[in-house]
Parts: sequence; structure tokens; C-alpha cells
Amino acid sequence: MKTGNVVYTDSYDIYGWLDRSRSYRHEAVNHSVGEYARGYVHINGAEYANQRLKEFLLGRRGVSKSCLDEYCGAATFWVNRCVWGPREAFLDIIDSIFVQSRSPKKMQERLCYKQIVLESLDIVITKPQNRAVLNTATVTIKWYAIDIDNDIDHYELYIDGEPIDTNIPAEITEYTVTLREGTHNITVIVVDIVGNTDVDKIFITIDLTPPIVDIVSPENDTTLGTEIVVEWTANDTISGVDHFELFVDGTCECSYIPASQETYALSLSEGTHNITVVAVDNACNIGFDYVFVTITSTSTTETSGASAFSAFSILWIVLFAVSVLAVGFAVWLLRRKR
Repeated sequence: MKTGNVVYTDSYDIYGWLDRSRSYRHEAVNHSVGEYARGYVHINGAEYANQRLKEFLLGRRGVSKSCLDEYCGAATFWVNRCVWGPREAFLDIIDSIFVQSRSPKKMQERLCYKQIVLESLDIVITKPQNRAVLNTATVTIKWYAIDIDNDIDHYELYIDGEPIDTNIPAEITEYTVTLREGTHNITVIVVDIVGNTDVDKIFITIDLTPPIVDIVSPENDTTLGTEIVVEWTANDTISGVDHFELFVDGTCECSYIPASQETYALSLSEGTHNITVVAVDNACNIGFDYVFVTITSTSTTETSGASAFSAFSILWIVLFAVSVLAVGFAVWLLRRKR
């Protein structure tokens, strides 16, 4: 897993190390108390994929470790595309490909026996997923192709319509490229020995820039009462902000604040505190801003009222002193004239 990823699991003890890790954010659901989903937090997708893989392998009654990756790839291909009709027929085809030494003759015999009508050539890009948002410029593209005649000649790779490699050998099914920031179209073409082709394409977004966060209230180094509201603004121009996290003195106060929310109310004890707002974008890039505030039991309103009262009192004292001086001066002038 990449650093910064969000990991959703159940509450099994083996995942405890994720809570102690600073490399990942861990959220868990507790099935033992009937909690199967909490907002975005669930493992339903993983359980579904695991169940489908078990169903796929059940009819094989065990597979060789050396072929396990290929079986898993075939299962992924079948679940994602479902282009070949009956499940049992597909399993027989995969058996022919991976178990019977990739013999075209034996596979053709199996196909004729089952009377299955298939597309002769098909390809699917298995990694990265379509519409994926990545925080790395180096991307490994993987694909899976099948030809019922077992006569794939080569592959062709295009990025944003430009050819990257138009003669990738048939035995190679992955390719690493370096991409700039932004959205890209990845196209892979499979070509057999007689010129038949099939195409698959995906779109991915590369985002290497962390979001920008600015705490607008409270200001840094201000004195406040115990109840405050933190306000901020954030911007991420490439993949967009996914959510916010808020920390007080290094301790997480809230690990998921929706991207649409840019305020958070806090109740703090007296003393000096550090408030940090973290923005996480859809590529798991992280940006943050922080302020220091001093909390007193006297609220800002009370302090302001006391200050206003003091200024008012001083003003009256000054006016009184001026009045006394004026009266005294007038009396002195009258006596001098006499």
C-alpha cells in the first residue's frame, strides 16, 4: 500500500498495527456489534470480490501456486467484463488455457465440444483502474488479453493518442510510463498474427500537488474564551479535496470532515493550544495550516466590555478634572479684577 492511503477493515486484532502507523489512516467497522457500514467505512466490496474469487476457484478443486496469479487475473477479467456467457463454459476455457499447457488444438476441441461462440480476441486493462486518481508520476499499466486461437502477435500502447510503444511482445503484459500532472487517456491494443485487433482504454488523473489550506479564524496568537469556532478555506485544482482532518495539540479531534464543511466548533481548556487543519485530496496528497491560540476563562466579550468600561471611566475623570480647573481659573480672574 502507498503511504497516505486510507484503509478500511473489520475489527479483527491483526489490523491493530494500522492504528499505530503514521503511514496510513485506518477506519474499522465492528461486525460483532452489528456494525457493517459507517458512512464511507465498510468492507463490502472486498467481501464481494473475495466471494466471487472463491466461487471461481471452487470448481478447480485446488490450483497450482505457480498458476494462481493467472487464475486471479482471469477471475478479475470475468467479473469485470462477463463477455463470454455461462460461467461454467468460461471455467472450462480457462482450464484449457492454463492447465492443458496452452495447447491451441486441445482448446479448440474443448470449444467445439461445448459449442460456445466467443469473440476471437479480447483485452482489458487491469491496472490502474479506470478513473483512478494517483499521486505518483510513475505508473505501471497492466492488461490481460485472450485469443481463442492463442496467436497474439503484439500489443500497442498509446497515451493521449500518442504512440508510446507499438511493438510490445506478446509475452509482456505490463508497461511502466512517466506522466505529467493532469488527466490522461491510456489505450492498449492487442493484435494477433492475422491482423485482428481489440482495444481497451481508461482515463486516469495524476495529482502531485497537495491542497492549499488557510485557517481564517481564529487568527494566530490570539486570546479567546473556551468555546471557539475554527474556520478555514481550501483549494485543490487537480483532483479536488476529499475531506479534512482537525488536530488539537497533535491529537486528532476529528478524522473525517466532509469537503463541503469548512468550520468546526471546539471547546478547549485554559492554556495555549495548537490547532491544525489537514486537507486530504482525492489522490491522498496532504496539505495543512495551523495556529496557536491562548484560552482564558474570561470570554472575549467580557474582556471587551471591561475595556470599554475602563475607557468610559477615564473619560469622565478627565472631564471632571478639566471642569474643576476651569472653575478655579474663573474664580482667580474675578478676584484679580477686584
